Amino acid sequence: MHYQPKTESPAFFEDCRQQLPPDAEWHHFSDNRELSSCKQQLHEHLIAEQSGLCIYCERQINRAASHVEHVYPQSVFTDLVFDFQNLVASCNGESCVYDESSDFPVRDSRSCGHRKSDDMNPVLFLNPVTEPELERYFVYDKQSCAIKPGTLEPARASYTLNLLHLDNPRLNNERNNARIALNRVLSTYPPQARKASLNRLLAHERPFISFLRFNYSALLSS
Repeated sequence: MHYQPKTESPAFFEDCRQQLPPDAEWHHFSDNRELSSCKQQLHEHLIAEQSGLCIYCERQINRAASHVEHVYPQSVFTDLVFDFQNLVASCNGESCVYDESSDFPVRDSRSCGHRKSDDMNPVLFLNPVTEPELERYFVYDKQSCAIKPGTLEPARASYTLNLLHLDNPRLNNERNNARIALNRVLSTYPPQARKASLNRLLAHERPFISFLRFNYSALLSS
């Protein structure tokens, strides 16, 4: 989970907002064919704004495996329903479970936007859109790849992790897979070039980028 600053609301979305009635609710985007097309465009725009990563867990997403998420729940913060600064793209955490024989049953796999409750506490919740130093709130266990609260406001960090269920077996496994994949790439470089290559690879957004930067922090600072 890392800071994701928002850009300005795109013109196409503002045009769509003008077509909505004053008391519009989110479902109007789906009920109206023209506005439904706008919602799809918005969805794609949000994914691109986030470099193709889930706003919360940082797994790679596409439109089929994600949804438009209200950081502050639309059922409570009705004035923010169509506020672009409150709209992000979240993965569909629970859809990663394929069958009952999965190593990660549903109770262990729900995460991110669909896990977050509508009674979210805005004082405790760490908003990835408004917290520039968000990564400082968390640490990772390099063995299990689990995400844990750091020393900076641990109560808020713990609340956020529990609310989104970011420390679950499926995500821990995916973080480890991301590390394995990066190690394979690094192994193709000569030893003397690996640090520079790692710096270059981690300078850009990629799945589970916060974990990877934490995992290799000692090497990068040596």
